[in-house]
Amino acid sequence: MNLDKLKEAARKFEQREEWRRAIDVYLKAIREAEDAGGEGTQDPALYNRVGDLELKAGDSLAALRAYEQAAELYADQGFFNNAIALCGKILRVNPSRTATYLRLAQLHARKNFVGEAKKNLIEYLDRMNGVGQLEEAFTAVKLFADQFHSNPEIRLMLVELLRASSRTEEAKEQLEKLASELEARGDATGARRTRERLHAIADERPGPAGPRRSSNDLIFLDTGDRASDQPVAPLEGLVASASEELVAEPANLAIDVTEHGAGALDASVAGGDALVDARPAEATDPDWAADVTQLEGLDLITADGVGGEDDAGAGDDLPLLDVDETTMPLGDEYTGSTVWLVEEGPGAAALGGDS
Repeated sequence: MNLDKLKEAARKFEQREEWRRAIDVYLKAIREAEDAGGEGTQDPALYNRVGDLELKAGDSLAALRAYEQAAELYADQGFFNNAIALCGKILRVNPSRTATYLRLAQLHARKNFVGEAKKNLIEYLDRMNGVGQLEEAFTAVKLFADQFHSNPEIRLMLVELLRASSRTEEAKEQLEKLASELEARGDATGARRTRERLHAIADERPGPAGPRRSSNDLIFLDTGDRASDQPVAPLEGLVASASEELVAEPANLAIDVTEHGAGALDASVAGGDALVDARPAEATDPDWAADVTQLEGLDLITADGVGGEDDAGAGDDLPLLDVDETTMPLGDEYTGSTVWLVEEGPGAAALGGDS
């Protein structure tokens, strides 16, 4: 049976949800393809399909093996994005598949994505450190750097990781190796700068002795921030705690008093820029003002300043409303049709009847 017929038979088993029979047919198709062709004739998509069916059949371990074979084939054939996608599928099934992080780093390095490669290398080292295999992990990472020796950034990334984990001598060895590689390629400037960096590391004085770390300690980032037991002093202008009372500052308001008949307010007393009436201010009765205690922030208003627009300062007494008791008897229910309007406006109170 040729390859196409085997694939068709496997798809029919899939439609009937006979996962194990479909897997067997796909594996047979893979074997026939390998026997019929030479190197590079293997179809990674078949391995990927087998992995999907193994998951449906409940065998996650077999599914991971099929996905890993598919990822390797895609990488060998130059389909790096497909290989990266397969690695992501592997980690979704089993995030503790530590070797996959190293494989991802290699794939990203082949695409010259050094940042992604570094991220996956750190994850790989951290997980290997967690199971007590940090030495084996750094050995693998050094081989990784040798594999991509044509990219100086990969070697420098390894140097950074080694120094972050207090492996200074190994970092110096990698810098010397990088300098030699640069010289071999004719990059004398790059080699000189690398050796300058090497000498700078060699001249560094060790810091004060601290607690000795075990071989399994791995630290990649030390920000230098330390928690302090001392209370933090509040910054100027900030409230130290929620219990403190917030006191609002008086706003610098612009107050228009020309329409309220109380005269011009003193800007210094009102706390803002008052819009002062241009008319001459009337004198305040000194005898009356002597008996009144003026409050801070309030303007002293006298009868002299309550005049209307036509009779400003015309009298000392406030105008009174003369009500005729025969017109509207007090205490009786009002049944008339006359409506009295009282308006507090500029100057003297206005009274008018509208019947």
